Amino acid sequence: MSALYFHLAQHGFRCWYDNQEDQITKQAMEAGVESSRIFLLFLSEGVLTRPFTLFEIQTALGLSKPIMLMHETDDRHGAFDFAEADDAPPAIANLMLTHESLPWRRRRFEQDAILAELIGSSGLAPPKAAAAAAGARTTTSAPAQPG
Repeated sequence: MSALYFHLAQHGFRCWYDNQEDQITKQAMEAGVESSRIFLLFLSEGVLTRPFTLFEIQTALGLSKPIMLMHETDDRHGAFDFAEADDAPPAIANLMLTHESLPWRRRRFEQDAILAELIGSSGLAPPKAAAAAAGARTTTSAPAQPG
């Protein structure tokens, strides 16, 4: 997940990622989800059993945030088994049926392709590309939200 966070930051996106935040409280999580334009749920082994992850997902659903899914594919890094959704709350299990999940891979050329698909599917222009098109320069200093 950290690699994805840093790749998105390199593309100019500000991402709110709890492992990079100073405060990891329910209020901070709720504020992070609320300030996001998109909620990106990274699926890995056991993620749908974690109370705070479930809280973040339910917050995103309650706020009608666009939700995108990405899943870990490498067993060495906790590959996600979609059968885990069978034990999740119904609204969350339904996400697995109604949303495509992009696979996260470790090889750079695959990551580049998946990031391009993620960014394209999100409907958000990468900040660096938008700035280049406008002839402006941007800097990325702090994380914020893919979702």
